[in-house]
Amino acid sequence: MSSIKNWAESLQKRVYIKWEKNKEFLPYGFSVFYSPVYENPDILILGYNPGGKDDSFKPELEKFSQGDFSLPEKIEYITENYPLAVKMRNIFSDLGIDLEKNKIVKTNLIFFRTPSLKELELLEKNKENEFDLESFSKKNINEIIAKLNPKVILCEGINTFYKLIDFLYPNNDLVLNSTIVFNKKSVTIGLETFAENRKIVGILHPAYRYFNAYEKYVIEFLKEHLTKWLNLT
Repeated sequence: MSSIKNWAESLQKRVYIKWEKNKEFLPYGFSVFYSPVYENPDILILGYNPGGKDDSFKPELEKFSQGDFSLPEKIEYITENYPLAVKMRNIFSDLGIDLEKNKIVKTNLIFFRTPSLKELELLEKNKENEFDLESFSKKNINEIIAKLNPKVILCEGINTFYKLIDFLYPNNDLVLNSTIVFNKKSVTIGLETFAENRKIVGILHPAYRYFNAYEKYVIEFLKEHLTKWLNLT
């Protein structure tokens, strides 16, 4: 087993142990990697946090509780058909980027599941819980990026982009001031910045209820600022 795979499985085990100690406050479980991992991947896709229903964690819980922390064999955007997976699969198809052929890793800024962002906000504000969700998430996402060293980070959602910048470069106005914003009809379609020789891109979240009306602009943005830059087609 490769050292990078060993590290990724060890991280999943660490998160599982942390969840076990705090599951009273984290009732919906967690998810870390949605794909195999690679050193120097072409793209690291970052969501904000996992969603799902009450039973979404059940398959992973059964696996983890038996000491199996193995990673998915393929990125979920190929193998699953939940709405975000379908949308992202279509986006990459339109870009001419093969999700299986290229080195693409998917994870989230925050690993712990909630049915909605409102539920996540309640978790973050829960004063009865001594577990510092944000510090834990910040530490792990910094570790993931340092370990994998992706060429490009693609953030699913504008809020994800800004949260990532806050995690990586707190109080660094230089990064934010260098961020280029692309708008259409007063809606932010995409963002990009460079930091430490890495491109960070954010797009309008594909789960946004009016995304279909802006999808062609998102594709145009990504063709210019992701596909051409990586030369993956």
